[in-house]
Amino acid sequence: MESDLRESEGKYKTLVENSHDGIMIIRNFKVLYANDTICNMMGYCLTEHQGDIVHPDDRYKIVAINELRRSGDTSTIHETLRLIAHNGEIKECEATSTMIPFEGDWAAFYTIHDVTEHNRFEQELKKSEQKYRELTEMLPIGVYELDLGGHIKYINHAGKKLFNFDARLDTNPSAMSFFSNSDSILVRENLKLEIERLKSMDFIAEQEPVAIPVEYTAKCEDGSEFPVLIYLNYIYGNNKVIGFRGIIIDISERKTMENALRESEEKYKTLVENSQDGILIIRENKILFANNTIGKMLDFSVKELHATSPIEIIHPQDHYKAKYIGDERRFKNNVTINESIRLVGKSGKVSECEITASIIDFQGDKAGFFSIQDTTENKRIQNELYRSELRYHELAEMLPLAVYELDVNGIPTYMNQTGLKLIGLEKPDFDCRPAFSYFKPADREVMISKLSEESRRTKEHNGKLEPIVSPPVEYTICRPDGTEIPVIIYGTTIIENGTVTGSRGIFVDISERKALEITLRESEEKYKALIENSQDGIIIVVDNDILFANNTFCNMLGYTLEELYTLEAVKLIANEDVEKAKRVNQLRKSGNKETLNDLFKFRTKKGTEIDADVYSSVLELNGQTVSYITVHDLTQTRLMQKQLEESEEKYRTLIENATDGIVIVQDGFLKFANQTMCDIMRYSLDELKEKPFLKYIDNKDHEILAEFHNRRMKGEQFSNILRSKFIRKDKKMITVELNARTSNYNGSPAGFIVIRDITERLKIEHELQHAKTELEKLNSQLEKRVKESSKRLTEARTQLINLQKENLQSQYDVLKQQVNPHFLFNSLNVLTSLIKLEPDLAEKFSEQLSKVYRYVLENKDNELVDLQTELNFLDAYIFLLNIRFIDKLRVNINISEERRNDRIIPLAMQLLIENAIKHNTMSKAEPLIIDIFIDFDNNLNIINNLQERPSQLVSTGVGLKNIENRYKLLNNTIPTFAKTDKHFVAKVPLVCE
Repeated sequence: MESDLRESEGKYKTLVENSHDGIMIIRNFKVLYANDTICNMMGYCLTEHQGDIVHPDDRYKIVAINELRRSGDTSTIHETLRLIAHNGEIKECEATSTMIPFEGDWAAFYTIHDVTEHNRFEQELKKSEQKYRELTEMLPIGVYELDLGGHIKYINHAGKKLFNFDARLDTNPSAMSFFSNSDSILVRENLKLEIERLKSMDFIAEQEPVAIPVEYTAKCEDGSEFPVLIYLNYIYGNNKVIGFRGIIIDISERKTMENALRESEEKYKTLVENSQDGILIIRENKILFANNTIGKMLDFSVKELHATSPIEIIHPQDHYKAKYIGDERRFKNNVTINESIRLVGKSGKVSECEITASIIDFQGDKAGFFSIQDTTENKRIQNELYRSELRYHELAEMLPLAVYELDVNGIPTYMNQTGLKLIGLEKPDFDCRPAFSYFKPADREVMISKLSEESRRTKEHNGKLEPIVSPPVEYTICRPDGTEIPVIIYGTTIIENGTVTGSRGIFVDISERKALEITLRESEEKYKALIENSQDGIIIVVDNDILFANNTFCNMLGYTLEELYTLEAVKLIANEDVEKAKRVNQLRKSGNKETLNDLFKFRTKKGTEIDADVYSSVLELNGQTVSYITVHDLTQTRLMQKQLEESEEKYRTLIENATDGIVIVQDGFLKFANQTMCDIMRYSLDELKEKPFLKYIDNKDHEILAEFHNRRMKGEQFSNILRSKFIRKDKKMITVELNARTSNYNGSPAGFIVIRDITERLKIEHELQHAKTELEKLNSQLEKRVKESSKRLTEARTQLINLQKENLQSQYDVLKQQVNPHFLFNSLNVLTSLIKLEPDLAEKFSEQLSKVYRYVLENKDNELVDLQTELNFLDAYIFLLNIRFIDKLRVNINISEERRNDRIIPLAMQLLIENAIKHNTMSKAEPLIIDIFIDFDNNLNIINNLQERPSQLVSTGVGLKNIENRYKLLNNTIPTFAKTDKHFVAKVPLVCE
């Protein structure tokens, strides 16, 4: 018995050591045992070098598991963990923990399954559906393509590695050579039968066949053999089957596990329970054993599975497959059977599975052992790959540009319909002709050279070879009918597995552009006429020689064109500017091609001098570089400037001697005041200048003056005369009349205001009015009293309305200010934590926080904002929340584009989301879900699932009251807030445009 026990333990140790998953035995955070798989995964032996291998963000999970174990919990625990390898690489793993006796005491038995590669591949697939070849090269399973003759046209890196095959596929080796002798004949016969069936249907398959796996024995180049599962599907071209595509899975490890499980059921039970594959043991249509994996897969407990008939968990359409396996067993056929079967879970969910059925001894009798692998995800990825390739070709076919692909020999392997039509072909029948044979003979050597150069245009990026797009090149296509078409080609290399395998790109028909160039040359004479009649003089000079001068330049200086041709250009420049002209000429000789501008004096034929504004640029003319010079005569400009200066002097004298005060106000500050204004105000000009204009105006008039100014700046037409009270330097109040106009001052809008002191005039008018009043007092005393009472009542009512308005505005401002401190407090708390734990993430967080708070500052004074503006802010705010509550919060926004111009009070959604977070619990298992949408009553709904926090604090409701009060101040429909059994519902009214 001891011998048998040692033999059994030896087999158990061998199985654990060779397990595809990492295995550790841990007690009190110390690794007592680790197999080679986990050591290789981490890059060092875990038992010799103890250390914390768990990512800091996941350490709380290990602590929680340890606490459960210390409390006596011995159940199996599944958890996702990130481990840190010796080289710093983070490994994403699925861990299963159970308790086992080890060396005289209980210890934690961990099975670690590295899912890093799977997760990375899944994320890559979601981000971008890359071209089929690139995707397949990343797959950890073999992917192949065969032609109808069974020759390998493509096999990915994993497939090559599987067969230890490093050769190129130029020779198109037969797929049969990669199987054992007996299976090679079977594969050939199966392929032959399938070809005959397709030939009978003219290679047109009505629908995609279901890829049923078949088990074969594969053979490496060194002669070693191993079991594989082969999946086979069709490759379509022009709606016909043109080959086969499939995947190859090495099932050596699975076979090893099956054999080990048959040898010792009880000894390996821990390993079976934690297997990534589901396991069932069945005898006489009754489930005798089921591991946790199959229970989790089908959403059954193990106890429920024991009480369930196996046929009940098999999809009705696959019952015949189960019957076939049962029949084989009844006829004493004990060979391993592989089959694809759909299983139905407790909830009705259908899982596509690969089942391996064999016979084992179990509890003293024969029983069926079923290893079940859920392949739903693998098949989904395979379908995604197929659809990605299909979409790539569909997109290429829809493009109005010609798209091509060449192999390393320059032979076309693909061209879309636009390209075929451009080169004059009806179908892609290239007959192994190189691409350059479709172009003019004169272009072929250039094209061969450019293709060779293009294959070397690559760069290293993050350890990966990437192509560099080649500059465009023009060629001429020679079509079979003899017509020629000019094209421009944009190309780049195709890189697969770090090797250049060809070239791809587009070529564009530039016939129209060429025609336009001809038209452009034909129109040169028209442009020449424009130059001749230009208002500016134009000359073309090279090496101080005049090659051309237009009529305007000749008339400007009084020379004929023939006379100018005999003169050096510098002779036309006045003596004082000759050196400056020589410096320009020297710059041109040194290669300077910038456009230069300067003022020059020119000497006319009569000897007089004229001022000119000169622009000099460089262009190519008849193969040589020349200076293109435009000369603008400034004689009239100088005359106009002189007249303008005289006019300004008259204007200045008029302003200074005006009997009324005159000021210029820009951006609220006094920029100018005449002497009369200084006398009126008893200030000097320096005391007034650059001071706020409102400083000198009675506070009671500030509001009406601001309104007056805004209406005028908007272009509104109304009486420009306004009466106000000014405060002089001696603090005396005077009454003035203001007559304002909008003008331009130093290039910006400004107010030009004429101010007349009417204090004395009003005093006289008051005295006259008083005298008149005294004369009429006896006759109108009663009428006067009525008018005065009415006037006082009106003034009192107006004052009351103004006070109420100011009070409401004050309440509104206070309500809006409640948002900012609350939001900033929470954000700074998160930022403080991140700075200590993750500085890089803290930097990103602070950038987003600045954007969010900038929005709060910019919109806090707005009564309403449009939904699009609020949603843009909400995107940044949700980014901050996702960092604050990783995977614990989901916000779903469903608002159509046409409704995003509706308006809402600013920060309403932020307050409601913050309110939901404040009053509800959340976790990764039970996240807080917030849905935002617009209902048929024009209300914005913000709904969250109810997971109320067991808080000891009583909610003040200040956030909801804030929103409700702000809507009351807007005289709008009041928002509603309601709590159901499962949700909290907030409905905020929208204001339509």
